[in-house]
Amino acid sequence: MMLGRQLRTKLTLLKPDMDQRNDYNMIRQKIQHDHAQLKEFEIGETAWVKRCKEDKKFVQTVVKERTGPLSYIVIQDGIERRVHADQMRKAGGGGVTP
Repeated sequence: MMLGRQLRTKLTLLKPDMDQRNDYNMIRQKIQHDHAQLKEFEIGETAWVKRCKEDKKFVQTVVKERTGPLSYIVIQDGIERRVHADQMRKAGGGGVTP
């Protein structure tokens, strides 16, 4: 180490530059994040909601109320349930279940 710098040798040239790789990954992640669309649901709209965390099946519900930027209260089988928007899908008119 000389004057606070790492000496450049043949061995140091073999090691990958992790700073450059990390910068590239951070930029790529930022670009992907910026293109993500927020999910918004209207009151009274029908939506598909995951039944529970472990289950991958969806059930059709009706949005009753919006409690936060990404939280909703839905009516599922006559029971009110608070759900995050990431666990919801738009119910389109195609008749295909997610």
